[in-house]
Amino acid sequence: MKNKITLFALLLVLISINKQANAQLKKSVAVISLDTKGSQFDGYAIADVARLEMEKTNQYIMIDKYEIKEVLHAADTAFPKECFSKQCLIRAGQILKADKMLTGAVEVFGEKIIVTLKMIDVQTEAVEKSDVKEYMNMPEQIQNMMQVSVKSLLGLPVDQILLNTLVFYESGASTPTTSIKNSGPRMGVSYVTGDIGRRLMDGSETGGYDGYPVMSSFGYQSEKSYLSVGNFNALFEMLFMVNGLEQQLFVPSVVFMNGFRDNKHGWEFGFGPSISVNKVASGYYENNDHTKPWHLENDYNPNDTTLVGFTPKYVDRADKRGDLRFTSGWVWALGKTFRSGYLNIPVNVYVVPLKEGWHYGMSIGFNVRKNPNKK
Repeated sequence: MKNKITLFALLLVLISINKQANAQLKKSVAVISLDTKGSQFDGYAIADVARLEMEKTNQYIMIDKYEIKEVLHAADTAFPKECFSKQCLIRAGQILKADKMLTGAVEVFGEKIIVTLKMIDVQTEAVEKSDVKEYMNMPEQIQNMMQVSVKSLLGLPVDQILLNTLVFYESGASTPTTSIKNSGPRMGVSYVTGDIGRRLMDGSETGGYDGYPVMSSFGYQSEKSYLSVGNFNALFEMLFMVNGLEQQLFVPSVVFMNGFRDNKHGWEFGFGPSISVNKVASGYYENNDHTKPWHLENDYNPNDTTLVGFTPKYVDRADKRGDLRFTSGWVWALGKTFRSGYLNIPVNVYVVPLKEGWHYGMSIGFNVRKNPNKK
């Protein structure tokens, strides 16, 4: 029993000695500040994030920021607050007795955030390691960006899913032909004019819908970019929509559109056919006058003495009492896609010119840009 206790105690001692030896082998690193350009970030706050991500790797001993401030101030009260040059960093490292100095910059250029990190060896006064990464302009993801950059700087494995999420962006100049699928819900409202608008407001006794010429729409869009050149994309879009649910109507439709999008500014223009299902009936107007009451074809009685000499001209018209039929149209749309990271927020206005009445509408939705390299 005593031998087992002795052996266990010896094992604990060896583990402790091994930990101390590993700690002594680790190099010390100091981070004073990171340069920030064109961004909302504070250099010292970004330095805190970099220090945290360095500590999480457990590769170095990170010198505490309060210790850095106190030691530098004690050595030289006039020591510059912004220390980005190589000479300044080496001098700071010598004062702090640090083995390495970590520096870098976080810069915003348009839709990109560029993170640059450099590791300087204080003794050799050489840049030992460096890393530059371009990310999408998502300020809320700065800690994840720093995590990826730090691991890349140190040669550690990087989470590829996280990396793809942060760095993927559409770049027509570098990818002349791409295929990107974006899908998501769509919702909106439309205003109907002409005879169709009147039929929506007519009473049910005459085949109308006792409703309003304004209808909501809800559905789903499937979008594919089949050509990307420079800042422009050629798109194919398919929309499945249901209209009029707030008025207890169910009017399904499908729209096929071809369009073009300016990747730089998000403006887009599209056009294409639409197919919907509506109730349509054949009928006639009294005295063939469109301002007079409407009747179904079955209502005509040639033996009615009051209709002597009258020959009805039958026309097809939207009617709640009619049969379901496919009707077609042509859609013209204009809009802008707003971007928040990898989220697209398309806002569009559209018009459908029909001889029975034009449709004017607006829709909004969202979808996620996916990496085309992923299958």
